[in-house]
Amino acid sequence: MCSDWKDNDKFKKEQTGPSVDHGKEIEQEETDKEARKQKKRKIDAGEDTREGTAEPSHLDRKDDSKKDTEQDVAGEEKKSVGNSHQRRKCEAPQVSDSTIICPVSKIPEKRCNWVGTQDSLERHVTRAHFGILRRCPIFRCGSFQNNVLLILFKQEIFLYYKHVSITGRVYAVVQQVGVTNKEFKYTIELRAEYETVVNITFSFKTEKTSEPLETIFDARRCMDMNKETLIPFVVKDELNMTVKISETYTHGNRPTEVTEGDNTGKKKKMSAHHEDKADSEKVLTHAQMEGTVTCPLVNVSNHFCTWVGKLDNLKEHVEDEHGDVLSRGCVFECVSLTNNALLVLAYTEIFLYYKHISSYGVMYVIVQQVCVTREKYRYIVNFLGDDYTDEIILDFAVQEISKPLDKVLKSGECLAITEERLRPFIRGDKMAMAVKIEKVLTHAQMEGIDMNSAVTCPLLKVSDHFCSWLGKLSNLEEHVEGEHGDVLSRGCTFGCQSLTNKALLVLAYNEMFLYYKQPSQSGGMFVIVQQVGLTNRKYGYAVKLSTRTEEFDITCEFNAYKITEPFGPIFDNRRCMVLHADLGPQIESGNLAMSVAIREHSSSEEETDEWDSDESASDEEYFDEEEDKHVNTTCPLEKIPEKSCPWVGPFHCLYKHVDNIHEDVLKKCFSFPCNSLQDKAFLILFQGEIFLYYKHFSQAGIMYAVVQQVGLTKKKYKYSIEISSLDRKVRSITFTSVTDWISEPFKDVFNAQGCLVVSSERLVPYVLYDKISMFVSISGLSP
Repeated sequence: MCSDWKDNDKFKKEQTGPSVDHGKEIEQEETDKEARKQKKRKIDAGEDTREGTAEPSHLDRKDDSKKDTEQDVAGEEKKSVGNSHQRRKCEAPQVSDSTIICPVSKIPEKRCNWVGTQDSLERHVTRAHFGILRRCPIFRCGSFQNNVLLILFKQEIFLYYKHVSITGRVYAVVQQVGVTNKEFKYTIELRAEYETVVNITFSFKTEKTSEPLETIFDARRCMDMNKETLIPFVVKDELNMTVKISETYTHGNRPTEVTEGDNTGKKKKMSAHHEDKADSEKVLTHAQMEGTVTCPLVNVSNHFCTWVGKLDNLKEHVEDEHGDVLSRGCVFECVSLTNNALLVLAYTEIFLYYKHISSYGVMYVIVQQVCVTREKYRYIVNFLGDDYTDEIILDFAVQEISKPLDKVLKSGECLAITEERLRPFIRGDKMAMAVKIEKVLTHAQMEGIDMNSAVTCPLLKVSDHFCSWLGKLSNLEEHVEGEHGDVLSRGCTFGCQSLTNKALLVLAYNEMFLYYKQPSQSGGMFVIVQQVGLTNRKYGYAVKLSTRTEEFDITCEFNAYKITEPFGPIFDNRRCMVLHADLGPQIESGNLAMSVAIREHSSSEEETDEWDSDESASDEEYFDEEEDKHVNTTCPLEKIPEKSCPWVGPFHCLYKHVDNIHEDVLKKCFSFPCNSLQDKAFLILFQGEIFLYYKHFSQAGIMYAVVQQVGLTKKKYKYSIEISSLDRKVRSITFTSVTDWISEPFKDVFNAQGCLVVSSERLVPYVLYDKISMFVSISGLSP
């Protein structure tokens, strides 16, 4: 046990309250019952029920009568207590007027002095602790620092606490307040990035918050690990840790009518995972949420509102009470030069728009959604230009309103722009600025895929990983991520070194694939990739067997057929990769040197039509199509180690490939921010040309930033990079250069310092909250 908990005597005294031993309570109840029965038998038989032989006085009789009455009353009270205890698991949620303290008072760094009744606790945590409040029973906690959360789930209130001791022990525990008489458990899952590391799952019963935390830590009735043992589970500087709370059922109160599956006459009880999922779907269904929510303006000091009610009453409240800050429609202007907040009604959703100007002269713009629906949105901020100023268009994802505003400001997931850069857009006492909220359509929605159609888990076809899950197509990815993370791969390329059966679920190109390797009767192996059908596109895959000598490498390409097609006919007709029994040259140190790359097939007619119909630039700006139509090129991201893309195709198909496949790193504007202090790459589509932007931090602490041009047009361009500081005494760093061709290796550009080169020491004045205020812009060169 860590000393920093044991030494906190004040903490222990405050947390160790009166406890009730229900075992002794029941035992005492049985003793009282037996005593009353014996007394009744003696009275019926005419015996004296009092001890001793002396005749009692009148006063003694009166006192004894009073004692008997008191004993009977006490017996009835204990009987009532006993019956209440026996009915504990069958009662509905209890409402208590007893005094209770806030669960957060247990946490040294978050002390809360609130004291009230149990039925007012939910209102208190909703108002006072909305920043650490969650309404979903499944959440991630990747921090290596102390962390506390409150969770509302199934009318119960839970306290989650992660504690990192001074000795390097990491504890994680979930406790329940006891608003209801239900019993719960929690599981903590640690997932590793590499297959060689075994995932770890902890499962514990949730204890009451009356139990001191140090007692649980000492008894190891929670997650207890060293920091060193957690290193394999760190992914992208965060601990890959998921916590899940679920209700446990006894034989008497387990639901038996809820079924799932096809109509086969057999009923399958819904597992806890599916129950939790069903609950979360009900919470997020429009006009059906029964949980309590606060007014979105509770997060805004200038318009603070303490309203609390049901989600389906929120719109009425907003319209009645906040008409002065209400906007209808997805497009609105915000010309104010001061802090401002708006409530926006659009797409049957409620949004909070918030503009904040800091004392450092930085303007932040945030849009959050209440989550009336499950739809995802983005917001586009447009600074309107004039004859002398080019417009700036920036877009960001709309965050959920449960995320505190201060965390969004520090995360860099919103617009942050300096006052100096805003000056060209300030005209008089107004700012030329407009905001548009757009619905983010999934590829399935755009392609007309019926996401409500029933599907089975792809692993139903694989005996080693057999899964009988059946559900909607829209829930398949969530199922795979939740249940099959050990066989899940992301990205279009992956290795498979195993010499035995192997199955993987692959997420790439907004599609899901099943990869399977199965030994054949002849001693060889079949290797196959099939697509689930989240999109209407067609795909292929290439299997590469590598040797020490590259000239003997083997690469074969095949079509990725739909997953509904059985393995047997594909294996029999050799419509997949067949590995021979003699794989000696491809085996190194007991591992098979094999990699798989999934690629999208494109119709040549569609590609030609799109190329011909692109009128964004004149014909003379493009190279002669007849001359280059047979010339193949690679994707620009092939140059980026962490984003390597194996696509190879005709030169004129590159634009479509980039536009369709690399949305996550795609920019369609001439100016964009890049605030990360890590390596970053973007593809920019501008005036019919494709640019590759790359920011790289060397081991010596040097930052390089460069923009290269693919060469779809004959025009030449230049790029400018500006790094500004919030301290006006520190001058901005500005770099301008002509764009290099994509064929120029980065190493040569960096060594020749033909790009932006800044040392880590020089960057210090420009860093705030682990972010850097950096803007990149591209423009054409005058002929």
